[in-house]
Amino acid sequence: MRMGFFLGPMVGGVVTLYFGYPVVFVASAGVICAAAVMSLRWLPSHLAAPPEAAVQPATPVVQVLRENLRVFSTAGVAIVALQVMRFARQVVLPLWGVQIGIDVAAIGSLFSIMYGMELLLFYPAGHIMDRFGRKATGVPAMVILAASLLLTPLVHTYGIFVLVVLLSGIGNGLGSGINMTLSTDYAPDHAAGQFLGIWRTIGDAGTAAGPVLIGVLGATFSLALSPVIVAGIGLAGAAMLLFLAPAPQGGEAGSDQ
Repeated sequence: MRMGFFLGPMVGGVVTLYFGYPVVFVASAGVICAAAVMSLRWLPSHLAAPPEAAVQPATPVVQVLRENLRVFSTAGVAIVALQVMRFARQVVLPLWGVQIGIDVAAIGSLFSIMYGMELLLFYPAGHIMDRFGRKATGVPAMVILAASLLLTPLVHTYGIFVLVVLLSGIGNGLGSGINMTLSTDYAPDHAAGQFLGIWRTIGDAGTAAGPVLIGVLGATFSLALSPVIVAGIGLAGAAMLLFLAPAPQGGEAGSDQ
């Protein structure tokens, strides 16, 4: 998936520059259709059913939500803030690049470099997470992402834009896997499926809200102010994860205490 993030912006930027926006959207649709065909052709059509003895009565979703309300209202809210920043930057950084006169091919290449930076940080981030706890990567990742958004309105040259994009990649790379890892750490054994469903719904709310928030803030105030407000949301989420979220069960014992 991340390799797709790495290659997509660069290829899309070049295609857009030389052939225009309509062609790049048609090409994207073709790639999606090819993926659908491959899925139909090679993915297994069904999974083996578990033994009857392993089937447990389903715990009601409302009960799971009530039992884990503290987790959802602290760590879950922090993940919403992280997702808002992650997906807001994918809108605001290209828009800001265009505003200061950078062409689409250069922006696409920079985004590919940014995702490449994230790939390089996967293993170190996982090692830190396992050795020192989930918050040791989650909190710095959110702070660095927020810093890249706060700096965006101050960028007026190509060189500084490159540095801000790379800083964003470092922040997101440091937080690689934090969303799914926290969800599996917190999920109760008796209702893991329901818990993960609720968690994913909460996280997807942040994913959807990020671009919309940039659009609304940009239209209401200005493009320069929108990343600052989103950064403030991210910093509030980092504080919530650090001080209010219960210690996850993963990583070294006591590392998040």
